[in-house]
Amino acid sequence: MSKYEAAKQSADEAVEQRRQQIMDMRAQVSSGELTPREIKKLEKEIAKIEKMNKKSEFWGNLAAKADSGGSKMQDTGKAMQKAGLKTTAIVWTPVIYAGYKVAKNVKGKSAESDLVTLIKECEQAHADGQITEDQMKEYIVDFTNNYYRN
Repeated sequence: MSKYEAAKQSADEAVEQRRQQIMDMRAQVSSGELTPREIKKLEKEIAKIEKMNKKSEFWGNLAAKADSGGSKMQDTGKAMQKAGLKTTAIVWTPVIYAGYKVAKNVKGKSAESDLVTLIKECEQAHADGQITEDQMKEYIVDFTNNYYRN
């Protein structure tokens, strides 16, 4: 049993005890054995206890709504996190893989053939729809600036 459920059960028990107390007081009032002053005092006490019960029920319902709302928000957050991770993987995996393949294929060949091979592979990847034209240009410029000139 969670902490919330235990607290709710305790509050419900207290409300039930106060209802029983109200019923006992009303029985005393209707018995006709009390003076008007005592009756007035008991009726005042009954009103006070009923007010406490209404407040307890209000705050109990509010706490239940907050607890269920918190649970729903937590579940939504978990779902959003999973969706975000999947989206990130879907978006970045092809780009990283294409860059890896280009670098892997280019590495270890002579300087002149490296550039030609890179351009051919980039054109093929662009034709297959694996990379965009801007990415293709970026790979070629990066290669010429960082590897080919050295």
